[in-house]
Amino acid sequence: MRFFRSIRFIGCVIVCMVESDKIHAQNLIPNSSFEDLVEPCLDFPVYSDLASWVLCSCNYGGGYFHSCSTANGFPNAGTPGNNWGFEEPLDGEAYLATITFTESGTYRYYLSTPLTEPLVPGVEYCFTLHASLAEVSAYRTTDLHVIFTTYYPTACNGNDTLNWTNEAQLVLNTTDVDTASWTELSGSFVATDTEAYMTIGDFNAPTTPDTIYIGPSTFPSQRAIYYIDKLELRTCESAVQEASADELLVAYDADAGVLNLSTSAAIPFTYVALFDPAGRVVLNEPTNGTTVRFSTRGLPRGVYVVRAEVNGSLLNRRVVLY
Repeated sequence: MRFFRSIRFIGCVIVCMVESDKIHAQNLIPNSSFEDLVEPCLDFPVYSDLASWVLCSCNYGGGYFHSCSTANGFPNAGTPGNNWGFEEPLDGEAYLATITFTESGTYRYYLSTPLTEPLVPGVEYCFTLHASLAEVSAYRTTDLHVIFTTYYPTACNGNDTLNWTNEAQLVLNTTDVDTASWTELSGSFVATDTEAYMTIGDFNAPTTPDTIYIGPSTFPSQRAIYYIDKLELRTCESAVQEASADELLVAYDADAGVLNLSTSAAIPFTYVALFDPAGRVVLNEPTNGTTVRFSTRGLPRGVYVVRAEVNGSLLNRRVVLY
């Protein structure tokens, strides 16, 4: 897939293009079903034994459960049964568990990994994970956040996670996740930078009322615990036709607060949308015309992404609104 260049100037405003010679459709999450360990499974492996997955300087990583633990005489850390409940792995023989709430509010689990390659700005990515509520849970939580960053996360359980809540590209609704089976959670976002790291967890502060009490547990600590398995991150468009270099023209008039989009050679748009820096659609318009005019008044400053379908091709452009 290739995105071609189209840059136009009005005064000192520059509209940036996004180009990628190679945007692959493979899963960008390494060890996405948590099967690979850095050492052979001789007793019971833990989160830090996982290949690729790392700890973002928290007190705790994810709980890790693998069938080899049961085979080695440690069923509390095994699959499908373990000390937090019973669940067959969805893919392979292992899964992770993340604590999203404790009554004491003292700690949570965060799962982090470097991506196999950085994201490409302006490209839409589709994310999927599968979750199951652990049977020892006395609570469930409503949100699971996924944040993609250019830096390695260095801390959590503090003010940084409050910031992560606002910066997370994806907020997955876990209200309907139960103990009976795996539930697929998914979403998409447009990359605004070369994000190379992913962190998953409930970033709400311990005092945030995002918890639902479902009954007391026999487990000593009353918590909300979710099993996690089979993650995927891929470009939403695995194959897009090439478009000629002059099919999409983008011009931003900062004084008028107007973003003008047009196509050349009388080729009509099929669809046009504007994504904010968090990858959310803020303006969109299905159209069969050759020009589109968006009012940008009221939009916060920042780097936005224009996405347009032209002549059966998808094009992305970045524009700086100020």
